[in-house]
Amino acid sequence: MKQQRNNLDNVDKLLYEYFEKNKDIPQETAKVISRAPYKRKIKYNISKVAVLILTLSILTTGVVFAKEITNFFRNLFGLDSIGINNDSIVNAIENKDYIQNVDMNYIRLNDKFSIKVDYLMLDDINLYAVFNVYSEEYINPNYRISIPDLKIIGNDDIIYDASSGMNYSIYTTTGWHKITQEEKESKRELLFLMSDGLPNMKKLQFQFSKIILYDDTSAYKEQIEINCNEEKNIKIDIIDKFIDRERLIFDISKASDMYDINKFISTDTGTYIVLETISPEINLDLIYNDNLYQADKRLLALEGDKYIFILQYNLGKDDINNDTLQIKDSMGNSLKPY
Repeated sequence: MKQQRNNLDNVDKLLYEYFEKNKDIPQETAKVISRAPYKRKIKYNISKVAVLILTLSILTTGVVFAKEITNFFRNLFGLDSIGINNDSIVNAIENKDYIQNVDMNYIRLNDKFSIKVDYLMLDDINLYAVFNVYSEEYINPNYRISIPDLKIIGNDDIIYDASSGMNYSIYTTTGWHKITQEEKESKRELLFLMSDGLPNMKKLQFQFSKIILYDDTSAYKEQIEINCNEEKNIKIDIIDKFIDRERLIFDISKASDMYDINKFISTDTGTYIVLETISPEINLDLIYNDNLYQADKRLLALEGDKYIFILQYNLGKDDINNDTLQIKDSMGNSLKPY
């Protein structure tokens, strides 16, 4: 069956194709490639791939190839096409290998469809997962993936439940991003989730009983409803990088009766503020080394007359020395974190 074909990672495949087509390859590099042909499944992780990419950087054609790698990750994880600036997350994935290549086989949904997770990204604020639906037949490239009863469970706690609309102890906001279709028999889509604070998790589960494929270009196109023969449970062991993740946590004095800063944190994927306010127009800018960083702002929850927002800034923890870091709010107040 096609779904049992070589499960080589797409980035590895891109590397192999590049090496096969280029003649100007160092002899020692060519030997390494020749010892690991497509015929044999290679369990590369992203960090190993990065070593090969580094080798390419010494070649005259390395810049062109690096653009292919960049385009690959931006096609999967970039959200600019739907108006969300997540450059700091994509940069962490590209430059710091901040990604987990999930090594799993397809899980059978019914007699025609199967599913798996290809990639996972996890930090204190964000959870990204690339779902891959496979069919024995052609899938229209306009189809999108929807999982209406999706539950996300970390360790033994429910983080997100699409069917109930409840946030439980964690405030979350989620969305789906369409990924350009690469193969006729499969469809991939990115689930992205932001929160006010994800716990350290060693295991992650995605539970569901139904998948819907729908055409986002036509409201009249018949959707495909995939009812599973039983509830499906995709279980993923989290890599150490995501468990022992590093972050900078800042404290800040109360500045105004109009808002509170519940969390101010900087990670590999960016800097984040959880803002609680009675005025949704309130915004916060970061000033660092005389540079202004504006936030991508998303609503997490509404409790009574209080709005809870997550603010994301394209400034990673390795870029920050809080001696010069300050916050300026939309009322003109300046705040100094400590």
